[in-house]
This record gives sequence, C-alpha cells and structure tokens, in this order.
Amino acid sequence: MGKMKLLLDVIGDLRSLADSLQAVADAAADSGAAVEMAANEREETGKTAKAAGRKAAAKKAKPAEKQEPEEKPLTLEEVRGVMAEKSRAGHTEEVRALLNKHGADKLSEIDPAVPCAACGSGGAVMGRHALLSASSSHRWLACPPSARLCENYEDTGSEYAQQGTDAHSLCEHKLKLSLGMETKDPTEGLEFYDEEMEECACGYAEYVLSLVEEAKKTCKDPVVLIEQQLDFSRYVEKGFGTGDCVIIADGTLYIIDYKHGKGVEVSAEGNPQMMLYALGALELFDGIYDIDTVRMAIYQPRRENVSVYAIAKSELLQWAEGELSEKAKLAYAGEGEFCAGEHCRFCKAKAACRKRAEYNLELAKYDFEMPATLEDGEIAAILVKADELAAWAADVKEFALQQALSGVKYDGFKVVAGRSNRKYTDEDAVADTVKKEGFDLYEPKLLGITSMEKLLGKKKFAEILKDLVEKPQGKPVLVSESDKRPPLNTAQEDFKEE
Repeated sequence: MGKMKLLLDVIGDLRSLADSLQAVADAAADSGAAVEMAANEREETGKTAKAAGRKAAAKKAKPAEKQEPEEKPLTLEEVRGVMAEKSRAGHTEEVRALLNKHGADKLSEIDPAVPCAACGSGGAVMGRHALLSASSSHRWLACPPSARLCENYEDTGSEYAQQGTDAHSLCEHKLKLSLGMETKDPTEGLEFYDEEMEECACGYAEYVLSLVEEAKKTCKDPVVLIEQQLDFSRYVEKGFGTGDCVIIADGTLYIIDYKHGKGVEVSAEGNPQMMLYALGALELFDGIYDIDTVRMAIYQPRRENVSVYAIAKSELLQWAEGELSEKAKLAYAGEGEFCAGEHCRFCKAKAACRKRAEYNLELAKYDFEMPATLEDGEIAAILVKADELAAWAADVKEFALQQALSGVKYDGFKVVAGRSNRKYTDEDAVADTVKKEGFDLYEPKLLGITSMEKLLGKKKFAEILKDLVEKPQGKPVLVSESDKRPPLNTAQEDFKEE
C-alpha cells in the first residue's frame, strides 16, 4: 500500500473516530440513565458469560487473550491534513479555538495527537454575490461610495466576460487533471473554446505545478485549492471571493490568479484582489501551517505576462487592520468621497457618474484649442486624461443608446438603423449556384502566420520557418512612461548620434 493511500486511510479513520466520539459524548450527556441501565445489563450478561465460560474451559483450554496493537503516534502532516479539511468545511473558528485551548497559535507548537478528536464534518455555504467582492476591490477601495451606487445597475455582461469565464473553467479542468483530481472535460459547453484557450490553460496548469514543486521543498504536505471560496469578512463586512488557485505550505502562502484578457496588463504588486484572497486563505490555514510570507502571482498568457509579488504576512495584516478595514466600513455604508480615475473602467455606474463627468470635463478649460497654441505642459496634462476621456465619451454614448432604445428622449437626437454590409443567406447554395455557372469561386491564399503556426504546431513552425518570418517594428505610439516597452529614438536623438 502506498504512503499516500495509507495517509488517506488514516485521515479517514480519524474523521470516523471523531464522529463516533462526538456521538457517544452526546448520547452520554442526554441519556445518562439509559447508559447506566445499559452498564447494569452488561454486568449481568458478563456474569452469565463467565459461568458458561468456566464450563467450556473443562472441555477446551482457554485461548490466550489477543493483545491490541500499540497505537502509532500521529504525524504533524496527518493531523494537519484533517484540520485543514475541517477549516475548509467552515469550521475555522473551532480549529482556532482548539489551538488556543492548548496555549498555542500554531499547530506545530503542540502535540500532534491532541487536536485530532476535534476534526468533525460539516460545511458553510456562502452567498453567490458580495457587495464588497475581491474582484471589485480596486474600485471600492479608491471610491468607497461606488459600491452602493453600483447596486442600482444590473450586470449587463459581455463577450469578453464570458470568454474569461470559459477560460477559467478550462484552467480548472486542466489543473485538476494535472494533479490527478477528479474532473470533467468542459470543452463541449464552452462558447469561446479554441486552440489558443487550450494552450493558455495548459500553460497555466504547468505554471501552478511548478509552484507546487517549489512548495514541496519546504513542506511535505502542501495543500492545493482550486476555485476556492475565501472569506475575508473579518476585515470586510460580508466580504468573500473565489481564488483561482491557492497553495498552502509552511513558510509561504501562494495565491495564483489567471487573467485571460489581453487589453490591460495586470500587476500583482499591491494588487488588492490578491491581497484579499490571501487574507481569506490565512483565515482558513494560518496556525495550521507556519506561514510568514504571501507570494502572489498573476498568470496572463495572452499578454505574455507573469507578474509575481511577495509580501510579509505581518505587512499584509497591518494593511488589513488599517486602510482596508477603514475603507471597507465606508464602502459598506455607502459613505466617503467619490473619486474618479482608471478604476472607473469596470464600474457599472461609469456612464452616469457625475464625479467621472467632472473629472473628464476638466479638459474643457482648454477650450479645445489647436495643439499649436498650447504649452508643452498643457499638452502633457491632456495626454494624461486623453484615453480616459475617450473611454468616458464612448461609455456615455452607449448608455444613452440603451436608454433611448428603452424610450428615453434626448433633445436633438433620435435612434436610426446603422450601416450594414451585405451577406449571403446560404453559403452552400451560393457555392452550388456559381459552380453550375462554370466559375471558380475560391481564391488560393497562403495561411496567415497565426493559422500556419496552429497548423504546424509551435515547435515545427519554429524549426522550418524561423528564417522566413520577421517581426517589423511597430508604428510609433505615444504612451505613459510606466509602459514596459523600451523607448524609440526620436529624430532629434538620431541626429545627435550622427
């Protein structure tokens, strides 16, 4: 029998033993008289059995009493596995109370045989939505009253959001498959499944496995949680979220988040969503494992971005007890100051928010003069807000269109049918009709680079076509200095070099 199978059997026995002990204790408390009666009956039965035994002994020698096998001491890993499962099942407070009962903050500080009897079963189910969710924390931390304001708006959803949901489902499946967990292939039900998504999910699974191996260097029994609900309501009223992957090990807690979007590069540094997930994971496992560092990682394959950031547990808790708790109280109460900024991007009230309008209309003070009449400093001030201004204008137009379609009238505007392109009603019928007329309806065309790479596979593509593919320099774009791309030489700089 393998060590892992043996360990699982031991843990199962511990759970059964705990349940049995609890049942006996409850029965004893509630039915003392019945227990005493049962004891008297056992005593009488014992006397009868002894008499019968003496008679039988005259005919047959009494066999030697069977000795019970010596109970093996439990290992830290065995007990920790049971307590971790209990904590996941919603009994975190009981686990913490058990540790405190024995004068310890960490499981490693006490005898591993002590806590096993406290590991029972049960669970807690969280609600489906949180007002102050981890995924929206970047917004409500910057603009606390936006949390309550957004309650007045419905989630409209988008193709991008559904694509992200599909990618997360596939990532979950691939990771469970890699870890030998039971899983069902979701691809048939994924609306946006394609080869790119398959490649991204496989890469994500490989990345997480590399972190698991890293965790095993310092911990024999790291726990890997996939799509785990994490409760951080100790610091945020009714706050919880779902972590893509959490790895718990002695020394380091790993928080991994998959991002399928390719529009905005996401950083793990100071990322409040990841920090809230870490707080939720600490609620479950801090004390059971000796954690002193939290390592957060963003895996964003379509931007070729793997962002990693480490923070001391003490620093994380200091943030949680200070800034986080203060802002969360304001947000839950719908209080505080509205604040516009790049966090407005995913706000449901972004099109109708007055503060965002004021923020963007500050550009009106320049009266939209021609650039030649503006100072360099003024142009720089406009550039800072130009993208946000364009996004805000588009949001307002889309919001107004939806309102107009529902019956709202805006002075000077009306809804009309936009331009459209002709399209075939039945492509097969078109092909048959043109062929009968004797025309060649297909034009030969070389596959594009992306399609060719999918056809050959990345390895074969690089092997046979690497000398026939080039990547020309892109068209110059003016971006913020925070952009990671290296700057291009300007005409003036080229002149200086000559």
